[in-house]
Amino acid sequence: HYELTKLLLPVVRRHPNVHVLFCGGRNESVNRRVEKLIESAGVRSRFHIPGVIPRYAVPWLLKHVHCAVIASAAETFGHAYVEPMMAGVPVLGTRTGAGEYTLQDYEITSPMSFLRQIEFLLHHKHECHKIGKTCRELAMSVFAMDKVAEAHLRLYKSMAQDLYMT
Repeated sequence: HYELTKLLLPVVRRHPNVHVLFCGGRNESVNRRVEKLIESAGVRSRFHIPGVIPRYAVPWLLKHVHCAVIASAAETFGHAYVEPMMAGVPVLGTRTGAGEYTLQDYEITSPMSFLRQIEFLLHHKHECHKIGKTCRELAMSVFAMDKVAEAHLRLYKSMAQDLYMT
């Protein structure tokens, strides 16, 4: 969060309507460094650091954000990618975990690419909405409950078939 905060400070300063919400993260020393940084930059009121979001609150939260950023080197299953996509929220992220398969256009490859993408989304709200719609369609085609259940069923059938064939 600290490096991401340093990167986002100029964007937050240039765009008074931008707020940043950092979810998750339990590293208190990093959170204190982030708090100090945003305090000294005079943008404390525009950064929100609630910590871990309770699962029941995630759908509400996703209805109120315009973009999700997953800048991670170690995302596991990919809820952080798939949940915003299912909600129609554009995702900027690194190709780790499920991001390898879900990210189409907005992969973070460098700090500069990330800033260009953020600026694009800020200046093209209509495109942002279209990207979110495409994200939702992709996520629903692969990660909807019925699709996941079908994939599990195919896997279990093939495993059972392999067992009985040997």
